[in-house]
Amino acid sequence: MTRSRRALIYSSLLIATTAAAYLVGESNLGNQLELRLYDLRFRLRGAIPAASQAPVTIIAIDEDSLKQISTPLKIWHRHFARLVETLTDAEAAAIAVDFIFADVAQLDIEGQQQLSQALLHAADSGVPVVLAYEVRENGVEQPPDAIRLPALALGHAFGFINLTTDRDDFVRRQQLFDDETQPSFALAAVRAFEQKVKAPARAQPEQIPLINYRSPAGFPRVSFASVLDAGNRRDAAFLRNQFRGRIVLVGRVGREGEEDLHSTPFYYWATGVPGATRRTPGIEIHANTISTILDGRQIRPVTTTQLIVATALTAAIAIAACGFLDPVAAGSLTTAALLVFAYLAMYWTFARDTWMPLIPPMAAGIIAFGLTETANYLLEGREKRYLRAVFKSYVNDNVIERILRDPSGLSLVGERKHIAVLFADIKNFTTWAENASPEMVVECLCVYFEAMVAAIQSHHGMV
Repeated sequence: MTRSRRALIYSSLLIATTAAAYLVGESNLGNQLELRLYDLRFRLRGAIPAASQAPVTIIAIDEDSLKQISTPLKIWHRHFARLVETLTDAEAAAIAVDFIFADVAQLDIEGQQQLSQALLHAADSGVPVVLAYEVRENGVEQPPDAIRLPALALGHAFGFINLTTDRDDFVRRQQLFDDETQPSFALAAVRAFEQKVKAPARAQPEQIPLINYRSPAGFPRVSFASVLDAGNRRDAAFLRNQFRGRIVLVGRVGREGEEDLHSTPFYYWATGVPGATRRTPGIEIHANTISTILDGRQIRPVTTTQLIVATALTAAIAIAACGFLDPVAAGSLTTAALLVFAYLAMYWTFARDTWMPLIPPMAAGIIAFGLTETANYLLEGREKRYLRAVFKSYVNDNVIERILRDPSGLSLVGERKHIAVLFADIKNFTTWAENASPEMVVECLCVYFEAMVAAIQSHHGMV
């Protein structure tokens, strides 16, 4: 096969393999596998330390709090009022409550009024409060006007608590604002915090960034009931140590099977914490989103162009290996190249907050190796087998391999070279052969040729 024809075939294989591998990555199976590998990256990378730019503390409405406060959670308005007042006095930087208050005017009008008074106290003290609402198919679930309107008048903010899920119902990214630029719960908390600490204006983030999760239970967590108890005891030292200058998120942290638990990359990450669930509370997802925004460390996927280049590169390595090496060596080199790429994609780039998909490049290397070896066998195998059959009776295997590696050496065009030619004769062979039996002649010739041919071929000669 001529070099130009070989180059054309290999170029066609490169294009076809790159396209096929990219389609594999875009398929349902490829996409699901890629998402699982994305989740695994967090486990391989490990936890990232808390950054000073994102001082977040979670106040958990946990099982202990539900046991200590006997009234139904729906009518906890007076308890939330005490909490907001306590956090305000502790000089929290911002308070964000992941709880949609119901209208309890018929059940506890006094508690609802206390909550409004607590919001007024926070506003007078310069502590911004973010309240939650949720967008549903049949409308918006939000606090009643008795709470919402005073909160807006006092300069407090609202944010939607809807979480963004992928096709497998995992939360890996979060929408930060809708088409009307209404902020999410996390973004509203970030803006409130930056306004409080007078941070420089931050550029508008992406609408739906990938969340850079820290680790399971990666934020300080204090029980709701414990905070109220500390407030009742007027333990100012404890409260300021826990909440001063921090973004305080308040939300439900329930048990396995409850509604506000969601699948995240932590689902496959064994925490080793007693009572911990495989799914993540919504309030912790918001905390990780806030941290991602404030730290400026969102996970950034590579561009489509970069992915195609990486896919073509692994395919090119496999094709080149098959073109210049025997199948075993080519397979070893291709495997080594894919392992190196897997390390770069799964660990090295992800540690730098970059997501390089793994499936298309890996598929490209495997497909390219298989197709190229098949093409080599079909297109060159017949020619090589013919040359071996023709020359094996005249030259040794080393010479045949040289001919197969460079068939141009068989050109019929005249060429001037320095060569050594041996003409050998057996003394008195004709006279002796006339009187010897045919069997004896053949036996003697075999002995002679066995010695001579072995000596000639050992020096890459031709008989």
